[in-house]
Amino acid sequence: MNFLKFVINFFVIFLFVSQFSWAQTKTNDDLYIEAVDDFKYGNFSNAKASIYKIRKNSKTLPLKVKILELRINYEILKLDPLSDFDIIIESKKTAKELINKPSKNKDTNEEVKEINNFLNTLPKTKTEFDFEIKTLKEREERARIEAEKQKKIQEEKRIQEEIDRKAKKEEDARKYEEWRIKEIENSKIREEQRIKDLAYQKKIDEQNQQRIKEQQTVDEKRQNEYASNSSREYKKQLLKTQSFSSLVLEGGEIAHYGLAYETGGGKNFIGLKIGIRSTIANTADIMSGKIIKNKNEIEIGPNFKIFRRFIINTCVGYGYFDYLNRNDFGGTPTVEKQTYISGSTGFTFRLSRVIGLTGGLSFIDVDKDFYKPEYKIGIAFNLKGKYKN
Repeated sequence: MNFLKFVINFFVIFLFVSQFSWAQTKTNDDLYIEAVDDFKYGNFSNAKASIYKIRKNSKTLPLKVKILELRINYEILKLDPLSDFDIIIESKKTAKELINKPSKNKDTNEEVKEINNFLNTLPKTKTEFDFEIKTLKEREERARIEAEKQKKIQEEKRIQEEIDRKAKKEEDARKYEEWRIKEIENSKIREEQRIKDLAYQKKIDEQNQQRIKEQQTVDEKRQNEYASNSSREYKKQLLKTQSFSSLVLEGGEIAHYGLAYETGGGKNFIGLKIGIRSTIANTADIMSGKIIKNKNEIEIGPNFKIFRRFIINTCVGYGYFDYLNRNDFGGTPTVEKQTYISGSTGFTFRLSRVIGLTGGLSFIDVDKDFYKPEYKIGIAFNLKGKYKN
């Protein structure tokens, strides 16, 4: 009975140990595969934990596990060279071992050399490592202090900016309110000014209308004056440029009755005058002594335009006068005739296109001497018609 129990226990223990050994080998392989997967995906801490389990379960590590562990440590140290001094020492030891016992794979050997070169740049002793750690911590502390300082500065700046924004917002609101009130006042002022401008413009328009009416009145007056002046000017032009043919009624101190025809003026410098004058005395008046001075004459001569209104003339002609001849021996008076050469000079002053005044001096016996002249005066009427506007 005891022997049977012993056999059964031994068999159970054997199976357990066998099963455990088989399971252990399988677990190391699984851990290696997990470590490879974690390494590929950058989970270096998980991969490192898997290698640690393999190392704990094994007396010696396989070459592939050593190479994988070196790669994992290399990536960890690249991320943080001062993460763990034990990892540095462990990695250097592994690298040296792999260099001394190289792999058959040349690429792996080159990779190990590259990692070894990197490891040689890291602290070689614990003292160097601690010094660099201390230096790093001091830098980190300074960086932290500087960061906190900058954070404080930024916070103060943010608070100040917030205060400034609030103050600016209040200032903008105050300015807007002032502007709004000022704009309302300006609107009132503009409205008042607009009303004043309308009133002023209305007054100006009324004044302009009044001035227009006055100007129209003045223009009408000027037009009338211009028409009148134009008419007068036209008449002056006619007086200046058109000739005349006048019938003249004139008389003198002796020959009271006369009729003359005179033409000239216009563009002509020389014209003509012909006239006849008479006392119209009968023989009885002369015999009785009622009329003593008498004469009858006819004259012709040129006239000369001095100005457009003023013409002078010089005429000669034939004349005679009657006188009482007393025969003292016979005692019988008779009326005799005495002829002479007459001469005269005179002027015509044209008052208008139709009417003119004449005047002058008349002489007898101009072929003998210039005796006392006879003054004569008359009025002339132009026979060429009136003005035409």
